[in-house]
Amino acid sequence: MYQGARNVYCRYKDIKSVELVYDLDEKPLLFLDLGLVFPGMIIWEDSGSGEAHPLHAGLEFYGERKLAREDVVGREFRVPFGVSFATEPARKGPQISLEGMETQLVGGTMLHDGGTYRLWYPTTEPEGFVSAATKETSSRRGFDLGHLGNVLRYAESDNGVDWRLPQMEHVRLDGAPSNIVYGSMNEPEIGYGGGSVFVDPSAEADSRYKVMFTGRMSPRRQMEFAKATGQQVDPMSLMTGIPPEVAYSQGEAFAAQFEALASGGLPDSPELLPDAGGQVLFGAVSPDGLSWRTLPDPIMLFMAESNNAYYDVEREACVTYIRLWHVAQRRAIGKSVSKDFSRWPFPRALLVPELRDPISTDFYTNAHSLYPGHEDVHLCFVARYRRGGDDCSDISVAVSLDGEIFNFPPGGPVISQEAWEWGPTAEPGAGFIIPMTALVPFGRDQMGLVYGGSNVAHKWPRTVEVEHFSRWALWDGERLVGLEAEAHGEFVTAGLILYGPHVLINARTEMSGRIQAELLDSMGEVLPGYSFEESNPIVGDHKRAPLTWRGGSDLAHLVGQKVYIRFRMIQARLYSLTAEDSS
Repeated sequence: MYQGARNVYCRYKDIKSVELVYDLDEKPLLFLDLGLVFPGMIIWEDSGSGEAHPLHAGLEFYGERKLAREDVVGREFRVPFGVSFATEPARKGPQISLEGMETQLVGGTMLHDGGTYRLWYPTTEPEGFVSAATKETSSRRGFDLGHLGNVLRYAESDNGVDWRLPQMEHVRLDGAPSNIVYGSMNEPEIGYGGGSVFVDPSAEADSRYKVMFTGRMSPRRQMEFAKATGQQVDPMSLMTGIPPEVAYSQGEAFAAQFEALASGGLPDSPELLPDAGGQVLFGAVSPDGLSWRTLPDPIMLFMAESNNAYYDVEREACVTYIRLWHVAQRRAIGKSVSKDFSRWPFPRALLVPELRDPISTDFYTNAHSLYPGHEDVHLCFVARYRRGGDDCSDISVAVSLDGEIFNFPPGGPVISQEAWEWGPTAEPGAGFIIPMTALVPFGRDQMGLVYGGSNVAHKWPRTVEVEHFSRWALWDGERLVGLEAEAHGEFVTAGLILYGPHVLINARTEMSGRIQAELLDSMGEVLPGYSFEESNPIVGDHKRAPLTWRGGSDLAHLVGQKVYIRFRMIQARLYSLTAEDSS
């Protein structure tokens, strides 16, 4: 459940409802979705007596009494007003410059494990080596964008800035060790592209690390494999391997095969399909993320140039958030779940460009991430690609209570292009940008995401050498999204079980702004001594500011009890709550 919340019966007077209740302790409760904000309601009262009318009472209760409009008065109860969620734009962090990284954009995995940053990043094949998968690629002829001639390199860092490249024996270059651990040099027929490394704590020791990646499988072999195993085939995975001249020369016979496939059937004549090109998803496993073993068969007959896989401890299953073509028209983000890493169902669409988005928008790639320190707070950093206008992109964040339903908070992109004057002579980062990894802790009280960019628009003709870069996008801890009052706003939190005598907030106000709080008991009544009138305003920028009333902050007598906090905010932004032993 989202941030450890649980459903309980709401005990507010005159209300029949279920509410969320959270444990308020040293682990921050984040204001980045609706869960922590009580939604409020209208209570209808008798204008004469002031008593609330029973909920859903019917004719058997009122008898012959007919209520006129003036007999009933509506009273708002704990309805929030003047506040809304807002994203926090990232700060530009240090650049990451590693061997070969400047040549590749899509893919890469960053894990923060025991204080060490572990980075798996793709680069093109070393000079002098050309795999069979690369030879088959037809991007040179302009129709297959597989990019499968990649190798997976490995790097480590203690601070995310200074990197070491372990030289290992997994792949030797010119007779010497290298930091290449997997890829097209290991599987030259399959190739490697768009991979995602993750740790599966439920697996056997020799398969604890897993990678899902794109590899080569011809349309004809896809169809033969599908017929033998009963698996579904993605029409797009075939289309990537079919040159326009082949489709044209086959005429209506070929068109009928493709239309049958697109309708969910299997063509009767796979021999009409080419025995070259094409791409699907493969998997490999490892005991340490360094020494890999490729699974013998594809794990999904699906075309996806990027994915973000992880192990979901709540569902006890492997999950991937993956790029797909929504109704074969626009790129979008899908999700697939499997308890068997070797075989996955087709993803279902999860995040699709909405009607309020510019109609030329694609959700090009995403970096799914769990919020650092939280196993049940889901984020998707989505590259919004603009087909029209400038052919470039920026990165927005979507948040979710359950990993199923995502929303984009207001506030615009969290990572934007660095300049509009992109072009062949522009600095890297002025054109197309995409997220590369998950959100991880960075430095002291910060968190970061690695993203990549180029100096030209996405479809810019490759008549010049494209310059790529990778760098950190950084936020202060817990400050990715906040609850904002541009002027004056108020709201009441969900129920909070207090596990520390001092409540602290992570918040920022304008010079003329402030935040005040009052405490409500388990029945929603203001606790004596803890009203707004007795609250000491919080002004300024604070990572841990104690809530105080007449100078005091000790709530030891309330520890273990359920309370609510009503916040009054003026020109302020609230990011998180904690309860600690000392203020």
